[in-house]
Amino acid sequence: MKATTSAALLCVLSFSFVKAGFMDFQYPIKENVETSAISVPGDNPLNFCEDPDVYLVDIDNVDLDPNPPKPGENLTVRATGKALADVPDTSTVTLRLLLKTKYTKIPLITRDFGVCELLADEDGNDPCPISKGDNVKLGKVIPIPGQVPSGSYIVEGDARMEDKTEILCLRGEVQF
Repeated sequence: MKATTSAALLCVLSFSFVKAGFMDFQYPIKENVETSAISVPGDNPLNFCEDPDVYLVDIDNVDLDPNPPKPGENLTVRATGKALADVPDTSTVTLRLLLKTKYTKIPLITRDFGVCELLADEDGNDPCPISKGDNVKLGKVIPIPGQVPSGSYIVEGDARMEDKTEILCLRGEVQF
């Protein structure tokens, strides 16, 4: 059960990185991790890792509800986009959570998931294989733990084909 919850949380973070608050205090996420970052469209604090023109999925929108997420509440993520190339069902998403310290970033969690597994709906139906021109949709509900340790976290989601061709990469910073 813990692995499923962690996987779901990381799934959300690959397609939509989170603004967060702790208890009654809300600490906003820095909207841009780097000054040259390009924001992901929608109600979210996400940035593309590089120019979105290089990716194989065009993101139309990513929304978080609530935004910012709140400890002890469910986070609903809705994302839509369009495939600009065929995405084989062997493609994977690597999700990373890093603790940001004054001098370095400490990896806390790294998980790999199948793209089809992450895009499956509530009934387990997945859209794979994804063909060029297909609309891609993500709808996930993620429980946020009630107790979140204070700190600054970096979340990254990187989707790649089996041959390591990059499909999409998103990154954000979370303050708890």
